[in-house]
Amino acid sequence: MLMTTLYTFELEKFVIQNSTKKKITIIALLMIIVGMVLLLSDYKDPTIIAASISCAFPIYHIILFRFMHQIFVKKYARAPINTTFNWSPNLGPDRAFALSFFFLSVFSSFTLIVPILWGINKS
Repeated sequence: MLMTTLYTFELEKFVIQNSTKKKITIIALLMIIVGMVLLLSDYKDPTIIAASISCAFPIYHIILFRFMHQIFVKKYARAPINTTFNWSPNLGPDRAFALSFFFLSVFSSFTLIVPILWGINKS
């Protein structure tokens, strides 16, 4: 969800451009390691399982953003424009990109976590 929030504040600067791309990727990979340590600490607790899966979301969001960005650049031969508070005409594809990234990242994250946490009350 952090990546989704950052997109509002020019995520492209952090994920696509080379100056911070390595740093963000390393931090996301460290989060996966933290998630693995959490999972190994108590693999039977559903909240620990959900927390360890949540640690993989930053790298998932980075990969999703890069993939969607590449498709957008190939189709429109330009980078998507941040449409936050930008009501200029002819930004339909850019708005579709922003909304698609937002919904794909948020809802796919929730569909992984909610069933795990839902099972807590049933046991």
